[in-house]
Amino acid sequence: MLAATIAAAFNTLQTILVARNNPPRGLGFLDYLVLQEGSGFSSLVSIVAWRGKVGIVTRLWSLVRLIAIALVPVLNIVVMSK
Repeated sequence: MLAATIAAAFNTLQTILVARNNPPRGLGFLDYLVLQEGSGFSSLVSIVAWRGKVGIVTRLWSLVRLIAIALVPVLNIVVMSK
């Protein structure tokens, strides 16, 4: 249930960022892919560690997704250990 809530939050965030009307106008393609549910652990790690021309915002979104992915099993272990 926690994983579904996190996925829904990222989906809502992605929709809001795509549809915004502020001066940056929308969301970059790589930022969009980072926020997609289908972006796996290995692709997110490669975006964080990539030495190419990747913006800091894209790296931060990828890092946030990695933390969210790792958070679910850690919280399950903590809850089940009591």
